[in-house]
Amino acid sequence: MLKPESEKLISSKGRLADQLAERLIAKIKTLSPGTKLPPEIQLAADFQVSRTVVREAISQLKAIGILRSQQGAGNFVAPPSQTTLSFRDLDGYNPLDIVKFMEIRSGLDAAAARLAASRRTKAQLAEMRELCRRTMQASNVQEAAESDISFHLAVVEATANEHFVSVFRFLNAQIEEGIMFTRRLISGSSAMESDVRDEHQAILAAIEGENPELAAQKALEHIINSQNRLKLSFSHLAKSMDRR
Repeated sequence: MLKPESEKLISSKGRLADQLAERLIAKIKTLSPGTKLPPEIQLAADFQVSRTVVREAISQLKAIGILRSQQGAGNFVAPPSQTTLSFRDLDGYNPLDIVKFMEIRSGLDAAAARLAASRRTKAQLAEMRELCRRTMQASNVQEAAESDISFHLAVVEATANEHFVSVFRFLNAQIEEGIMFTRRLISGSSAMESDVRDEHQAILAAIEGENPELAAQKALEHIINSQNRLKLSFSHLAKSMDRR
């Protein structure tokens, strides 16, 4: 069974259904196939959202094969299959695993930025600007990480392709803790933090300028640079631990 959630979802961080879907994915990773989820009314109470939000989140997870429903019985964790992604052995604190996920993200983010540059709406562009501003003004690692992830999600949502959004959300949920850990590592370097902000601004500028190829290039460069920052941060961490 899923443990009750004590932290209320925050509407300002994005659509509640999207947030709930990410939370559920992270928790479902710890469950065995066939495990029954709590009923909608209990999930709504646990996460302090409406049953409509719960239904939408569950529909998203069914669409990507994580959940299956049985008429009159409820929703269950789907068994692994050739069409269902499963990363149960993933270690979000293992730099090699995170780098492998970034390799997947490199293609996804570049393609998303290319489409976003020609499909984004004025409202979506405004949201991206706001998220860049939040990253600039973040007072702690948690805020910086949340605005960082939300910026990339906003770019993907601007593709107007719900399948892009589902894949992106699924991949991020697999390494949510690892992303936070990585952000803590680079938070000790003002230069690295500044580079992340500058790279986000470059992606935003290309999307704002409706330049698909430049947007894709900047998004790809950002992921490659993120991989390098991660490797460098873990190398410094390993050396400091060896000296103890």
